[in-house]
Amino acid sequence: MKFTKMQGCGNNYIYVNCNGVRCVAKYVYDNGIAKKDVITVETLSGIKTIEVKAKDGKVYEASVDMGEPILKPSEIPVLFDGDTAIGKDIEVGGKKYKA
Repeated sequence: MKFTKMQGCGNNYIYVNCNGVRCVAKYVYDNGIAKKDVITVETLSGIKTIEVKAKDGKVYEASVDMGEPILKPSEIPVLFDGDTAIGKDIEVGGKKYKA
């Protein structure tokens, strides 16, 4: 199955979304499009394999290996200096957080 494009904030295309790809797997299984315990979905970041558990023809659990996380700011993309986005200070709605 080919997963086309999903738009995120600011109309940017995102490569893959864990919950989104699991929802796709549930939809195709529950609707009889793919009645398999393992479903593959082609995304902009490669093929993702989703393992589904079903009861009475409906998925109740789906897990996907998303691969290694991308932490380099220029590859996410975010506007942080340095080699990692971990531990960076951010401010959202006047509140300070650590990324």
